[in-house]
Amino acid sequence: IFGRCRGFLAVGSQNRAYYRSHGVAAGKIFDMPYAVDNDYFGARATSEAAAQVRARHGISAARKIVLYAGKLTARKHADHLVQAWRQADWKEHSRPVLLFVGDGELRAQLERDSEDDMIFAGFRNQSEMPGYYAAADLFVLMAEREPWGLAVNEAMACGTGVVASNDVGAAHDLVDDSTGLRLPTGDIAGLTRALPHLLDRSDALGQAARLRIARWDFGADVEGLKSALTAIL
Repeated sequence: IFGRCRGFLAVGSQNRAYYRSHGVAAGKIFDMPYAVDNDYFGARATSEAAAQVRARHGISAARKIVLYAGKLTARKHADHLVQAWRQADWKEHSRPVLLFVGDGELRAQLERDSEDDMIFAGFRNQSEMPGYYAAADLFVLMAEREPWGLAVNEAMACGTGVVASNDVGAAHDLVDDSTGLRLPTGDIAGLTRALPHLLDRSDALGQAARLRIARWDFGADVEGLKSALTAIL
């Protein structure tokens, strides 16, 4: 199939590397970032929307929130976040609320083993998600085999810093020390150490995240597609 193609659209650096590993020439690959509607999410991630989320779940304005948003399935490893949250040294911090948005096969087990400061919001329509991202101080996705992870884009568009595993495709292009943290898949110890320090820097991480994702948008997609068409036509 690749031998019959004159142009390739890479959604990110790992996708580009995949094409290269199969012998595709660099000159045939054009960047077309895997993007969400940044304007949609950013415009709705208001302080009022965040306050509504906090009020809905009884979370005070002073409490920090660590957010998980996605299906509660085994490969997404919400349980790794729970373990790190429980083991983290919160001596100099108020332990943050752990807020889960989503449903799935592991929800019942997570709820059975839950404790104070763990909240399960269930499935939420996408129109509600900007408020949840805006309310959160940090978004965590320690999934394995996650080809991209558009929730990373959504969180960053709402001004929220991100922690993601190396198995999350988006992390290789969007997550670094300025916007959050990228960790090896399954590195619960690393996440445990990092959580308190990242929450201390959550405002700066969120600002940097919003700036980074601004360049990863539909406009960049249009330019990448135009470049590809110009080259092959």
